[in-house]
Amino acid sequence: VSQVSIPITALISPHAPSITRMSTFHMCDPWNPNPVQSTPWSLSLPSAGQAGGSPLHAWLFFIGFILFPLWWAATLFIPIPKTRRLGGAEGTEKGVVLDDPQVEH
Repeated sequence: VSQVSIPITALISPHAPSITRMSTFHMCDPWNPNPVQSTPWSLSLPSAGQAGGSPLHAWLFFIGFILFPLWWAATLFIPIPKTRRLGGAEGTEKGVVLDDPQVEH
């Protein structure tokens, strides 16, 4: 027989040991339904009367959802700058590239 025994509370307790009786998990009554909260499709700022507002990840998603298409659409209208070279037109193999993004400074 092993020297380690299972405590009786582990067999009787209906919750995980990491959830204590003082946590908010045990504060709600399972027989009463949760209050209905409105979930609008718009973002809301926290007001003085209400706590919260839209969470931070909702704001970041909204900013990314708007900025990425604007950034993508701007690439259609903003031209890519041409690479400048020093040297003649006939001797392009000896031309020196001035704006090469591969060259590290």
